[in-house]
Amino acid sequence: LAHRVGQLPSVSPSLSPRALADGAHTRCAHPHGRRYGRLRQQVNRGEAKAQYRLANCYDRGDGVAQDYFEAARLYRLAADQGHVGAQFSHGICLRDGTGGTQDHAAAARLFRRAAKKGHADAQAALGVCFECGQGVPQDDDEAARLYRLAAEQGLAAGQ
Repeated sequence: LAHRVGQLPSVSPSLSPRALADGAHTRCAHPHGRRYGRLRQQVNRGEAKAQYRLANCYDRGDGVAQDYFEAARLYRLAADQGHVGAQFSHGICLRDGTGGTQDHAAAARLFRRAAKKGHADAQAALGVCFECGQGVPQDDDEAARLYRLAAEQGLAAGQ
C-alpha cells in the first residue's frame, strides 16, 4: 500500500476530476470585472458552489493574486454547507497546512464526509490517512478498502 502515497494529489486539489466536473475549471474573472463582481456577490450570499469556485481561483492564482488563506477560508465555508468538492479541498488544506494550521484529524474527518458521498479523491486520501495513521488509527485493511473504492471509480491512485 505504501507505494500509493506518492500518487495522491499534493498540490492544488482543484485539479481533481471531481473539481473539473463541479465547474472549478472555469477561468476566474479579473477582480475589477463584472464576472468577478457577480461571483463575489454569490459568495457573499453564502452560495456554496460560488464559494468553492472562488476558492479554486485563489488556490491557483487564477484571475486573482494567489492566496492560500483565502482559498482555505472559502473552501471551509462551502464544506460546512456540504459541498463535496470543498470538503475534499479543505481536507487537503488541513492535511498539508496550506492556508492555515496543519490538522490531520480534521482533514481525515473531511475526507470521510466526502468519501461517504462517493468522492474518489477523498476515498484515496482517506486511504492514505489510514495507511499512515494520520488523524486516524493506522489500519491497512481500511486503507485497502478505500483504495478499492477509489479504483472502482477509475482513480489511478487507488489502483
